[in-house]
Amino acid sequence: MLIVYGALDKQANSPATLPAVAHFSVPDLYKAIAGSQKRAGSYVRDPDGELTPLV
Repeated sequence: MLIVYGALDKQANSPATLPAVAHFSVPDLYKAIAGSQKRAGSYVRDPDGELTPLV
């Protein structure tokens, strides 16, 4: 699974002040996914679709 979102993405992340039924958080979803082979960070996608980590 690949989760891609922007830190200021208002469509993917709703305010925590909303009722639980209306609240969605990509970081919370990421934490809830089991497994140890997860990668986090900031990346840039080039025109060929290649992801490169930003350091």
